[in-house]
Parts: sequence; structure tokens; C-alpha cells
Amino acid sequence: MGGTDVMVELNFDRRRPGTLLDLSRIPELAQRGTDGGYLRLGAGAAYTELVEHLADRAPALARGRGCSPTPPCSSG
Repeated sequence: MGGTDVMVELNFDRRRPGTLLDLSRIPELAQRGTDGGYLRLGAGAAYTELVEHLADRAPALARGRGCSPTPPCSSG
């Protein structure tokens, strides 16, 4: 379960895990950039930074702004 899902569970008082791991201090997880013809997106990269710095190379990323997988976004 990722951070977004954990926060939803906590906010709606659905689940209270006994232990949480804070991975935010691992700088490699926040890295983003290009590698040849590929985009490299770290698991901890902030979405707003991804959109700001990579939207020209990944327009679908920018189109998804405001739509989070948890809870599901509307398609309309």
C-alpha cells in the first residue's frame, strides 16, 4: 500500500497500521529525468514536480492533473 492509500485509510479511520515506514529521506526515490529515450520516475517523485519538469515530454502526465487513483477519479 502506498502513501496516498495509507492517508485515505487513516483519514477515513478505516485502518491504523502499527508501523509506518518513512521513505522520504531516500533521495534516489525522488529522482526524475530522462535516460536515453526513456523517462525515469522515482517512486517518491512529487507529481507536481513531474508535471512541471516533464510535461512537455509526457503530455498524458499533465492531462492527469487533479485525478488521483485513490479515490477513483471521474472520467466525465
